[in-house]
Amino acid sequence: MAFWTQPDAEPTRQYRFTIEVPGGPKGLKDVWWWARSIEKPSFEINNTAYQLGNHKFNFPGVLTWNPTSINIVDVESKANQLMSNLEKMGYEVPMSPGGAISKSAKGTVNNIIINQFGANGGTPIEKWTLMNVNITAVKFGSLTYKSDDLIEIELTIVYDYATYT
Repeated sequence: MAFWTQPDAEPTRQYRFTIEVPGGPKGLKDVWWWARSIEKPSFEINNTAYQLGNHKFNFPGVLTWNPTSINIVDVESKANQLMSNLEKMGYEVPMSPGGAISKSAKGTVNNIIINQFGANGGTPIEKWTLMNVNITAVKFGSLTYKSDDLIEIELTIVYDYATYT
């Protein structure tokens, strides 16, 4: 039976979420209120087929977590904070050809928590924790005279795995 025939049913809505990053200022959680959207975690499992005589049997293989993206509004110089995070990861801007080398290091964001809320708010109905996050791409938005929309920054992130509560 469909949910719309039940008067007390409340489907989950896309706009009821928060993004938290543990270890913010003074060790507190940092809630990204400027986040406009985020893709929830997703994964793929490869398939391994074995043939036995005239039959093929399929078995699940390795689980791989897919990259996800976060769109944030550029407020309070978020672009500056992202570039600062890039430097903390070990990247140095080359001052001359061949002058600097990108070093591999961990960034300042380790985990990201996605809380999804129901109609009453309060306790999250879903909580995803993305573990060992690395930012792999940043798009700082675009500029145009045709629009007065907000500047959005798109982050592409990879993570080792996600937990669900």
